[in-house]
Parts: sequence; structure tokens; C-alpha cells
Amino acid sequence: MPSRVIGPGPVTKQTLADLITVGIAEGDTLDYKRAINVETPKAKLELCADVASFANSFGGEIVFVMNEDGNAKAKELMPLTGFSKDSIERQFRQILNAYADPPIPGLRFEEVELSPGASALVLRIPRSWNRPHSVQGNPPAFPIRDGSNKRNMKVRELREAFGLSESISARMKRFRS
Repeated sequence: MPSRVIGPGPVTKQTLADLITVGIAEGDTLDYKRAINVETPKAKLELCADVASFANSFGGEIVFVMNEDGNAKAKELMPLTGFSKDSIERQFRQILNAYADPPIPGLRFEEVELSPGASALVLRIPRSWNRPHSVQGNPPAFPIRDGSNKRNMKVRELREAFGLSESISARMKRFRS
């Protein structure tokens, strides 16, 4: 299982600066987005696929407002201005509830103040105990992280994921008894 690039503690301005200084590239547990874009149905599905791919894999972080170079390495921060974490979080949760099934538990939204009035957003996605998560469509897709990209699960992977979710449920019931 790949280790998380961003540790479990709070994300700080220095954490994001270190991603740039070291030149950390996107990977199994990290993705960069230049902006927050959920204006079109296609953009909403893309967000859901990104989040579900992390939840179906090892978990990870999406850093919004990080510009990357041609090799998917962190290059510079493009701060959000006039940003309201609460409204963005509410909007993202509504989109995810509408397009992802089953719902993805444990999402955390962390606002990182870069300067007065300018922030970044880090969406922290745990590895889901309730996977696989699908993204609504025709047909539904079951995305998974594959390096710095995402792809749909293959039949074998879906079988394993559904089998694992059944065993987790049974183990939880036995634990409670």
C-alpha cells in the first residue's frame, strides 16, 4: 500500500510550499487541481470520479489551486480569493451524494490560509471501508487510482472489492456481537 504524501496532521502553508520546493508529483495518493470547477454536469462527474477513485484505492488528498508542470509536479499555488469553505464543502457534499453510490464516508475539507483573503483547499479522502463506490452514468463507473491517473476497475477488481466489502460487514457484525 502506498504511503500518503501529506501526513495525517493539519495541512499548513508550509506543507503546500514543501510540495513545490521538493517537486512532488501527483501519484497514487495525491492529485492537484488548478481551480475548483463544478459548473457543468461533466465537471461534477469528474469531481466524483476523482474522489471515488481515492476512496476505492488507498485514500489520498486533492489539493485545489495547485498549478503543475508538464510532469505533474507541483509548480505554484494559485490562491482562491473570496473563498467560503463552508459553501464549497456543502456544494461538494451535495454533488457527491447525487452522483456517488454508496455515499463516501469520512471526507475532510481543510482550508489553508496562504495570505489574508487568499486560501487553498485540501480535500482529504480516506480509504473507504464501504467500497466499491460507483459514479452514476450510463453505465455506472467504478473508478480506481492508478498512479497519477484514474481508471475504471476491471471485472476481477470489482469482484474482489465486492467480496471484501461483504467480509468487512461480517467482521463488523461479529465484532459487535
